[in-house]
Amino acid sequence: NKGDLTNTLTINGNNSVSGGGSLTMTSGLVVLPEGGDFNINAAGGLTIPLQAGFEVSGGTLTTGNFAVINEGLINVSSGSAVFGTASGNELQIRARGAFVVTGGTATIAGALNNAASGTASQNITPGVTVTGGTVLLCTAGNRLSTLASLYVTATGNFSFSGGTIVFQRPSNATNETDLNLIPGSGTKNTDGGTFQFGNSY
Repeated sequence: NKGDLTNTLTINGNNSVSGGGSLTMTSGLVVLPEGGDFNINAAGGLTIPLQAGFEVSGGTLTTGNFAVINEGLINVSSGSAVFGTASGNELQIRARGAFVVTGGTATIAGALNNAASGTASQNITPGVTVTGGTVLLCTAGNRLSTLASLYVTATGNFSFSGGTIVFQRPSNATNETDLNLIPGSGTKNTDGGTFQFGNSY
């Protein structure tokens, strides 16, 4: 609990929340610079509220066998962020949450689902913004989802102007859809960047 996203907690070296442990985030930005490694395998999963988040700027963030719910900020500029370990482990962007990738690699075991919209908070636009780096989706499979591997609701914002979004495995969800951007009040822009369907694994 650090007040808001302008206040940071920097992770240096190897740190973890293991097996039966818990992580409660209320506010503040957890920063992972080069050499910082944070492995979150909390028993209760991980929910990131509005005034909290992670900034991966050279380090490594890893989460366990669960879905991650983000209503705050996940910002990957360099380094690596790995969400989930098994098929169906989704990254869900909700409410006014933001998932921003400008560099580095973000790996999601299952699907990326985005319903975030609303006004910008602290100059951060809600939704998914990819301007660089690599986003790997469905690396283990999205069998627990009825939605696409990349699913943006009618109200969700999606901006893709650089980098690569890779659908590593074909969808094995009930509707077997890889990409679904629903038109509506949310802004959808794909001006640059590469969608890649299929990869070696």
